[in-house]
Amino acid sequence: MGYSRYNVGILSSVLVHPGFRRAMGYPTASEKGVITAIYYLGTWVSYIFISHPVSDRLGRRYAALTGIVVVAIAIALESGARAYAMMIVGRIISGLGIGMVSTSVPLYQR
Repeated sequence: MGYSRYNVGILSSVLVHPGFRRAMGYPTASEKGVITAIYYLGTWVSYIFISHPVSDRLGRRYAALTGIVVVAIAIALESGARAYAMMIVGRIISGLGIGMVSTSVPLYQR
């Protein structure tokens, strides 16, 4: 879960950055809250519905690799987001990928 905490922690400094605020159309406090919280919806969906079947089908290593690829795509979406909806989609996809990684890498399973 280390990356998950880092992802949410670093986001706090991004949410107040003037460039981010301008690109997102000056989001309200509730919109910022949704940007932060929607990530956990993605991880929950991944934990419950996606991680286990992907790990069973691909094996632990390739499931982790798949999760990393999904996270890379999500980070690209988040980085290039010029609209609130695009940021939300990126955060959900990022959560899906981290859910796969954190359930398939033994280091995270304490």
